[in-house]
Amino acid sequence: MNFRRVVIALAAIALFASLASAQSIIPNALTCSVSSSATPSLRAEGKTELTGDVLIRCTGGTAPLVMGAGVADAVDITVDLGTPFTGSVNANALVGTTTFTATEALLVVDDPNAQAAGFAVANYGMNAPVKFCAVKIPSGSSGSTAPACTTKINNSASPLTTGYWVADDGTGVAPALGATAANTFQGVLTGANKVTFYGVPVVPPVSSGVYRQFRITNLRVAPGTATINATVSVGGTGASLLQMSGSLQTAVGTGVAGLTASEANNGGGVGASNFSVCITPSDPTVALAAGATLIKPHAGGHRKQSSIQDDRERQEDNGYLQRGIKYRM
Repeated sequence: MNFRRVVIALAAIALFASLASAQSIIPNALTCSVSSSATPSLRAEGKTELTGDVLIRCTGGTAPLVMGAGVADAVDITVDLGTPFTGSVNANALVGTTTFTATEALLVVDDPNAQAAGFAVANYGMNAPVKFCAVKIPSGSSGSTAPACTTKINNSASPLTTGYWVADDGTGVAPALGATAANTFQGVLTGANKVTFYGVPVVPPVSSGVYRQFRITNLRVAPGTATINATVSVGGTGASLLQMSGSLQTAVGTGVAGLTASEANNGGGVGASNFSVCITPSDPTVALAAGATLIKPHAGGHRKQSSIQDDRERQEDNGYLQRGIKYRM
């Protein structure tokens, strides 16, 4: 046996194995999960029903070696609603010479203005003011290569081991922090069902028990009677930093009929006899004042109504016309 060849072969196998292992382990990656803030009942008849928010919550990551020197990586986050987005849009929004369709959907980082205690740092994260970042459309096919607004990774204390890592705008001179970085990003319609947020900065929370949260809100749809499932995907040069754990899909609402109707004869039986409203019926036991009942199956529908005859005077209060049933959605 040629032992030299065996040793070389084993060394080559070990090398390729180590390379494969290195490629699957990303040192600065955050571990993230996708969920929803709520799964509300949505009016099936509605055209712009507000869904629950999509939440992306991340932990871990590695701190930069020098405080305030590291520019945050960037990702492009897309949510696919599986049905057309019907919120407000501006199809003629312009960045430089690039036209795009801006939406009312927003992505907010760490819920600014939450005024939270605990791990929060004054004027940053959940205690930061809302700071809007203008849309920046990436020019290359690989997506965003840097945050849409300048974002640096900084620490709230010195030595670094005692503080929490926050995002600032790079205006500070170390060890002083700059102002809070932008934390609110406008969505761009990138398909009938899809909204994308470009150049979202990724600042690792690092500290144990601390997380970074991306909340996608102001999502509107015409649900019908379907369950609305939102699916998240991540692009941009920093996409590998968000390592998703579990499903990328989450339910954000279920369409439910806003109103149901039933009819009854004067004896209370279901299924009233049919008759013309202008002709006296031949059956004297059937009253002309047969009732119509409207029932709301969930909080978004109208309240229960009694007979048409009795409720005429409440037409304006009820928000619709009794005969012909014209809804004010």
